[in-house]
Amino acid sequence: MKTSLDYINELDNPLVRQKIRDLYSKTMRTLSVSDLSLLLSTIKKLVNSSAQYVGKFRSTIFEEYVFNLIKRELRELKVIRQAELSLNSYNCKVDIAVFKNSKLLMVLETKVDLDASRLKMALGELSIVKLYYTDAIYLIVYYDKTISEDLIRIASTIFPILSIYQFITFLQMCKGSGNYYLCLKRIIEHGNKERVIK
Repeated sequence: MKTSLDYINELDNPLVRQKIRDLYSKTMRTLSVSDLSLLLSTIKKLVNSSAQYVGKFRSTIFEEYVFNLIKRELRELKVIRQAELSLNSYNCKVDIAVFKNSKLLMVLETKVDLDASRLKMALGELSIVKLYYTDAIYLIVYYDKTISEDLIRIASTIFPILSIYQFITFLQMCKGSGNYYLCLKRIIEHGNKERVIK
């Protein structure tokens, strides 16, 4: 599994490498969305590589960020990044799996830039896993999106789709109550009301 530090260490320019390493260290320490935003925009601006490489680099950082958020806020749970879930004779890799005791509680797909094709892929992957783990919570968490609110609304009838801000609120609610399903329901209801107002 390639990590953000692997990407950082591959950077040729020592000044860029050090700047991004410092921003990365700060972001993973504070877990502030503003620090995350600065890190992601700096990578986009300073890393002179293919769009695919930059995209994977930013995606890895966002996935690690969400992973660390869950670990910080819900310490009683076991969190695994790039988890392999057994579906009988087939193993399916998901971005993040969260376990309570030994039971699968949550499956997350993280998208730094959510577009229509990435959304469809995430919906498909989660649908397959849900056939085997019917009681788990399934979430798509994104940093930025290039799709309409209408498509988000339609796709959210299949699985909840949360912005990073909504996800942080969800974690904070869970931390206080421990009722993950009820907290998610409240976040979704609040998001639906916001869409109606818009």
